[in-house]
Amino acid sequence: MKQSNLSSTDFETGESSLKHYKVGPEPTVVDLAVKRLPKDYKAEHLRSSSGIKHVTSATVEVDPITGVCTGNGNLIVRLNNGETKD
Repeated sequence: MKQSNLSSTDFETGESSLKHYKVGPEPTVVDLAVKRLPKDYKAEHLRSSSGIKHVTSATVEVDPITGVCTGNGNLIVRLNNGETKD
């Protein structure tokens, strides 16, 4: 027998021990575009000031020559079961 069969199958009944876990819906991923950011804004500021619990990614566009924020940013957020975009 394979180890995976032993660990997930009840030896006496033959039923899977994983059947008791409920599988919920897949989380929703939302991509938010942010505009009019200050010139000294950083991605860390965007992540913390958003107040969103599950921020997957926070980016701020920076001018490659001057190193200053262009005013545009992007937040990628994961919404779990029951959470909405609002």
